[in-house]
Amino acid sequence: MPTNLRKATLADLDIIVRERLAFLAEVRGPDYEVPPGFAAETQSFTQAETAGGRLHTWIADVDDEVAGIVSLLLWFRPPKPEDRRTAEAYIINMYVHAQHQRQGVGRRLLQAALDSGGELGIRKFLLHATDEGQALYESAGFAPKSGTRPAKLSRAGNQSSKSSGGNPPLLTGLQRVGSMTIMHFPWSTIAWRYSSQSSCSPLMHR
Repeated sequence: MPTNLRKATLADLDIIVRERLAFLAEVRGPDYEVPPGFAAETQSFTQAETAGGRLHTWIADVDDEVAGIVSLLLWFRPPKPEDRRTAEAYIINMYVHAQHQRQGVGRRLLQAALDSGGELGIRKFLLHATDEGQALYESAGFAPKSGTRPAKLSRAGNQSSKSSGGNPPLLTGLQRVGSMTIMHFPWSTIAWRYSSQSSCSPLMHR
Protein backbone atom coordinates (compact mmCIF):
# COMPACT_ATOMS: atom_id res chain seq x y z
CA MET A 1 0.00 0.00 0.00
CA PRO A 2 1.42 3.42 -0.96
CA THR A 3 2.42 5.74 1.87
CA ASN A 4 1.86 9.47 1.59
CA LEU A 5 4.12 11.70 3.69
CA ARG A 6 3.01 15.25 4.36
CA LYS A 7 4.09 18.17 6.51
CA ALA A 8 1.50 18.87 9.17
CA THR A 9 -0.12 22.27 9.70
CA LEU A 10 -2.24 23.73 12.47
CA ALA A 11 -5.21 22.12 10.72
CA ASP A 12 -3.72 18.79 11.83
CA LEU A 13 -3.54 19.78 15.50
CA ASP A 14 -6.07 17.17 16.63
CA ILE A 15 -4.17 14.43 14.78
CA ILE A 16 -0.84 15.40 16.31
CA VAL A 17 -2.27 15.39 19.81
CA ARG A 18 -4.17 12.14 19.29
CA GLU A 19 -1.06 10.37 17.99
CA ARG A 20 1.06 11.77 20.84
CA LEU A 21 -1.38 10.39 23.40
CA ALA A 22 -1.56 7.03 21.60
CA PHE A 23 2.23 6.83 21.57
CA LEU A 24 2.47 7.52 25.30
CA ALA A 25 -0.19 4.93 26.04
CA GLU A 26 1.72 2.30 24.07
CA VAL A 27 5.17 2.90 25.54
CA ARG A 28 3.95 3.31 29.12
CA GLY A 29 2.01 0.07 29.16
CA PRO A 30 -1.53 -1.18 29.75
CA ASP A 31 -1.81 0.37 33.21
CA TYR A 32 -1.16 3.89 31.96
CA GLU A 33 -4.01 6.37 32.28
CA VAL A 34 -4.00 9.86 30.83
CA PRO A 35 -3.83 12.31 33.77
CA PRO A 36 -6.71 14.76 34.11
CA GLY A 37 -6.14 17.83 31.97
CA PHE A 38 -3.10 16.35 30.23
CA ALA A 39 -4.73 16.15 26.80
CA ALA A 40 -5.70 19.82 26.94
CA GLU A 41 -2.20 20.80 28.08
CA THR A 42 -0.68 18.76 25.25
CA GLN A 43 -2.96 20.46 22.74
CA SER A 44 -2.11 23.91 24.07
CA PHE A 45 1.62 23.19 23.90
CA THR A 46 1.39 21.69 20.41
CA GLN A 47 -0.60 24.61 19.08
CA ALA A 48 1.72 27.24 20.55
CA GLU A 49 4.94 25.55 19.44
CA THR A 50 3.64 24.80 15.94
CA ALA A 51 2.38 28.35 15.47
CA GLY A 52 5.71 29.67 16.76
CA GLY A 53 7.69 27.62 14.25
CA ARG A 54 9.41 25.55 16.93
CA LEU A 55 7.48 22.31 16.38
CA HIS A 56 7.52 20.67 12.95
CA THR A 57 5.56 17.49 12.29
CA TRP A 58 5.26 14.99 9.47
CA ILE A 59 2.36 12.59 9.07
CA ALA A 60 2.34 9.32 7.12
CA ASP A 61 -0.99 8.36 5.60
CA VAL A 62 -1.90 4.96 4.16
CA ASP A 63 -5.22 4.70 2.36
CA ASP A 64 -6.20 8.09 3.78
CA GLU A 65 -5.66 6.88 7.35
CA VAL A 66 -2.85 8.01 9.67
CA ALA A 67 -0.15 5.34 9.82
CA GLY A 68 2.55 7.21 11.72
CA ILE A 69 3.95 10.53 12.84
CA VAL A 70 7.17 12.27 13.84
CA SER A 71 7.88 15.75 15.18
CA LEU A 72 10.91 18.00 15.60
CA LEU A 73 11.03 20.34 18.57
CA LEU A 74 13.57 23.11 17.99
CA TRP A 75 15.62 25.03 20.50
CA PHE A 76 18.43 27.43 19.82
CA ARG A 77 22.06 27.77 20.87
CA PRO A 78 24.69 30.42 20.14
CA PRO A 79 26.54 29.98 16.84
CA LYS A 80 29.96 28.36 16.90
CA PRO A 81 32.94 29.63 14.91
CA GLU A 82 32.99 26.34 12.99
CA ASP A 83 29.20 26.09 12.62
CA ARG A 84 27.02 29.19 12.40
CA ARG A 85 23.75 27.28 12.55
CA THR A 86 21.92 27.82 15.83
CA ALA A 87 19.05 25.31 15.85
CA GLU A 88 19.13 21.94 17.60
CA ALA A 89 16.25 19.54 17.09
CA TYR A 90 14.73 17.04 19.50
CA ILE A 91 12.90 14.30 17.61
CA ILE A 92 9.67 13.39 19.42
CA ASN A 93 6.38 11.60 18.71
CA MET A 94 8.12 8.98 16.55
CA TYR A 95 5.19 6.60 16.34
CA VAL A 96 3.96 4.08 13.77
CA HIS A 97 0.76 2.12 14.24
CA ALA A 98 1.31 -1.60 14.78
CA GLN A 99 -0.33 -2.68 11.52
CA HIS A 100 2.02 -0.44 9.54
CA GLN A 101 5.27 -1.31 11.28
CA ARG A 102 8.13 -3.03 9.41
CA GLN A 103 6.93 -1.54 6.14
CA GLY A 104 9.38 1.35 5.92
CA VAL A 105 7.01 3.95 7.35
CA GLY A 106 9.21 4.79 10.33
CA ARG A 107 12.30 5.05 8.14
CA ARG A 108 10.56 7.47 5.79
CA LEU A 109 9.38 9.58 8.70
CA LEU A 110 12.85 9.70 10.21
CA GLN A 111 14.35 10.60 6.84
CA ALA A 112 11.86 13.41 6.37
CA ALA A 113 12.81 14.85 9.75
CA LEU A 114 16.55 14.64 9.02
CA ASP A 115 16.12 16.07 5.53
CA SER A 116 14.59 19.21 7.01
CA GLY A 117 17.93 20.16 8.57
CA GLY A 118 19.01 22.38 5.70
CA GLU A 119 15.76 24.31 5.50
CA LEU A 120 15.49 24.75 9.27
CA GLY A 121 19.18 25.46 9.90
CA ILE A 122 19.60 22.48 12.24
CA ARG A 123 23.10 21.57 13.36
CA LYS A 124 22.22 18.67 15.66
CA PHE A 125 19.41 16.15 16.13
CA LEU A 126 18.64 14.47 19.47
CA LEU A 127 16.09 11.84 20.42
CA HIS A 128 15.24 9.34 23.13
CA ALA A 129 14.37 5.86 21.95
CA THR A 130 13.14 2.47 22.97
CA ASP A 131 15.28 -0.60 22.36
CA GLU A 132 13.10 -1.52 19.40
CA GLY A 133 14.25 1.56 17.50
CA GLN A 134 17.97 0.89 17.81
CA ALA A 135 18.43 -0.93 14.49
CA LEU A 136 16.73 1.89 12.62
CA TYR A 137 18.95 4.56 14.16
CA GLU A 138 22.13 2.59 13.53
CA SER A 139 21.14 2.03 9.91
CA ALA A 140 20.54 5.78 9.57
CA GLY A 141 24.14 6.51 10.61
CA PHE A 142 23.86 7.05 14.36
CA ALA A 143 26.53 5.59 16.64
CA PRO A 144 27.29 5.61 20.42
CA LYS A 145 29.07 8.51 22.13
CA SER A 146 30.45 9.27 25.62
CA GLY A 147 28.38 11.16 28.13
CA THR A 148 28.89 12.84 31.44
CA ARG A 149 28.03 9.83 33.61
CA PRO A 150 29.69 6.40 33.72
CA ALA A 151 28.09 3.26 32.38
CA LYS A 152 29.38 -0.17 31.44
CA LEU A 153 28.74 -1.23 27.89
CA SER A 154 29.10 -4.56 26.16
CA ARG A 155 30.49 -4.75 22.67
CA ALA A 156 26.92 -4.79 21.45
CA GLY A 157 26.33 -1.44 23.14
CA ASN A 158 24.12 -2.72 25.94
CA GLN A 159 24.51 -1.17 29.37
CA SER A 160 25.09 -3.06 32.57
CA SER A 161 21.90 -3.39 34.58
CA LYS A 162 23.61 -1.95 37.65
CA SER A 163 23.89 1.75 38.46
CA SER A 164 25.90 3.52 41.12
CA GLY A 165 24.86 5.81 43.91
CA GLY A 166 21.25 4.67 43.98
CA ASN A 167 20.48 6.49 40.73
CA PRO A 168 18.20 5.02 38.06
CA PRO A 169 20.08 2.90 35.51
CA LEU A 170 21.49 4.83 32.60
CA LEU A 171 21.02 3.51 29.10
CA THR A 172 23.34 4.02 26.20
CA GLY A 173 22.76 6.59 23.54
CA LEU A 174 24.21 7.50 20.22
CA GLN A 175 25.51 10.82 19.03
CA ARG A 176 26.71 11.74 15.57
CA VAL A 177 29.00 14.78 15.37
CA GLY A 178 30.47 15.12 11.92
CA SER A 179 32.47 11.96 11.31
CA MET A 180 33.09 11.36 15.03
CA THR A 181 31.18 8.97 17.25
CA ILE A 182 30.55 9.57 20.99
CA MET A 183 28.64 7.65 23.68
CA HIS A 184 25.83 9.55 25.38
CA PHE A 185 24.12 8.49 28.64
CA PRO A 186 20.73 10.04 29.39
CA TRP A 187 18.13 9.01 31.93
CA SER A 188 15.42 6.43 31.42
CA THR A 189 15.64 5.72 27.69
CA ILE A 190 18.21 5.54 24.96
CA ALA A 191 19.29 8.93 23.64
CA TRP A 192 20.85 9.37 20.24
CA ARG A 193 22.35 12.42 18.61
CA TYR A 194 23.12 13.25 15.02
CA SER A 195 24.90 16.41 13.91
CA SER A 196 23.79 17.31 10.41
CA GLN A 197 26.37 18.11 7.78
CA SER A 198 26.29 21.43 5.96
CA SER A 199 24.40 19.75 3.14
CA CYS A 200 22.00 18.10 5.63
CA SER A 201 22.11 14.92 3.57
CA PRO A 202 22.31 12.20 6.32
CA LEU A 203 20.37 9.27 5.72
CA MET A 204 12.12 7.27 17.50
CA HIS A 205 10.63 8.71 20.71
CA ARG A 206 9.85 10.33 23.62
